[in-house]
Amino acid sequence: MNTFQVDVSKLPVARVGAIKALRVAGKTTLATADRLHQWLAQRGAGTVLAGVEREVADHVAGVLRASGLAAEVSASSVRTPLVFAPLGHRRFRWQGLRLAPEK
Repeated sequence: MNTFQVDVSKLPVARVGAIKALRVAGKTTLATADRLHQWLAQRGAGTVLAGVEREVADHVAGVLRASGLAAEVSASSVRTPLVFAPLGHRRFRWQGLRLAPEK
């Protein structure tokens, strides 16, 4: 089965609309969507969703585009659906073959 991902390459000037779209698209809390927006603003681009079917990726990209984000759908090598959460990168780190809490 082919999987796809959604990449954001540009944020709109209207911050509130972008955060709302990220919240709706990722079904996350306001705080998580705000952290994701801050991460995207710092990096300038990033993958917000990966490992999903084409229809899901197209829908999420459409929601993001409607709020002014530049979102593109592309093929993904990830087979398990993932929604990017910046907090997870701070709390956990890879340790051998498992994900361990950061000390």
